[in-house]
Amino acid sequence: YNSAAMVKFEKLMTELESTVQDLERADLDLDKAIGIYQKGVKLVSQAKKELAGSERKVMQLVKSDGQIGEEAFE
Repeated sequence: YNSAAMVKFEKLMTELESTVQDLERADLDLDKAIGIYQKGVKLVSQAKKELAGSERKVMQLVKSDGQIGEEAFE
């Protein structure tokens, strides 16, 4: 596993959780809420990219017709 990728993903998730908490505050004006929402959308996009990259790397060995090969993990 790639620990740097894991750290990056965990950092993104922590930032996203903080962003959600900021949005849940009742004292936000509309402009600030929109800015925080946009930040959250960017964080989600980055996290999805990290997950997609990790999913491409995850392979499982399968035995088919006496041959061992790789196929994408689902």
